[in-house]
Amino acid sequence: MNVTLVDSKKKKLQPGDVLIVAAHQNKVPANEMKAQSKKSDGISPAKLLYTAYVQEMQNPSLIRIQENNTLFVIHPVKERVGVLRMFNGDTLNNLPKNIATFFESAYKIGADILLYPVDSNTSSAFKQAFDMYQKEGKEFSSKTDMIIVVLGKQRS
Repeated sequence: MNVTLVDSKKKKLQPGDVLIVAAHQNKVPANEMKAQSKKSDGISPAKLLYTAYVQEMQNPSLIRIQENNTLFVIHPVKERVGVLRMFNGDTLNNLPKNIATFFESAYKIGADILLYPVDSNTSSAFKQAFDMYQKEGKEFSSKTDMIIVVLGKQRS
């Protein structure tokens, strides 16, 4: 089954559909997951990954924001700080704008600092999005395994 990214300018996906596309696009973790799972015989890596995504979404403490065909999930760590997960079903041309719009939304709902595990496929999109995002006090730091984004002036 060939599932491709969907241009949000042409069609807006529902959150479940975004997860399906993201699972099919995320090849390496899905293959690793299948290799580690004893009960995965006959189940595609994408299906395993999608199932894990759906399970993750059941956590009531998560903050979910969808921008076009990209679903952002914040795992709160402490007040105003969270670990970000991103599930992308949109084209790579749209991704930086989706991220920049998400930064604005996240700051409006009270997030000050987001931590994002580095992903070689999306780290450049994060930098482009940060450059598009206009907020006083913003900061961007990319460590070897983590992107840290300060969304604006920190609030107490």
